[in-house]
Amino acid sequence: MRKILLLVVASVAFWSAKAQVSFKIKGGANLNGMAEKPFDLPDAKERSAFSGKKMTNIGFHAGAAANIKVAGRFGFQPELVLFQRGIYQDKIRVNVNYLDLPLLADVSLHKKINVQFGPVLSYVLWARGYSYVKGKRADVTDGIEPFNVGVTGGLVFDVTEKIAVYAHYYNSFLYTWDVSYRDENNLPRGGVEFYNRNISLGVAYQLN
Repeated sequence: MRKILLLVVASVAFWSAKAQVSFKIKGGANLNGMAEKPFDLPDAKERSAFSGKKMTNIGFHAGAAANIKVAGRFGFQPELVLFQRGIYQDKIRVNVNYLDLPLLADVSLHKKINVQFGPVLSYVLWARGYSYVKGKRADVTDGIEPFNVGVTGGLVFDVTEKIAVYAHYYNSFLYTWDVSYRDENNLPRGGVEFYNRNISLGVAYQLN
């Protein structure tokens, strides 16, 4: 992650001298959820063990971006964002805080509307769990996969020359955590993997 980040910074510095670059700060709210993928579970009851009532976990994101105009309608926008994902189910909330590195293609559809899409590299900074029944908090960072890779895409609308609003959808390729079952001989016999999904809504402000 550190090497990739340094490469992106070097690329931004290079393109700053060669192309039109605008720097932005951004932030907003996330509507978070999880997709569940059972594996090697023959028992239907076990497959549905994590299908209890779910509610949207509302998180936040904040960070910075560099929008590089490459040619005509096309641009490239690397970002560095603190992004909070998670799940709320059966009165238990889990918030997972990531350092995200989105690498986005930026295509102008209209003078005020752009579409953005691309991969997102994520590193877990910390994670917290909270039980509304027991009233207890716990650090669950060790139970979360430290790295993740996903894809995001969405639209950006320029309200003014400096201010834009945006909506993005994110889908992770790698699971965030898993729960495994064992048989009577204590041998692995399948489990459930959880994948991040979220919609983010926010505002960006251009600094230059």
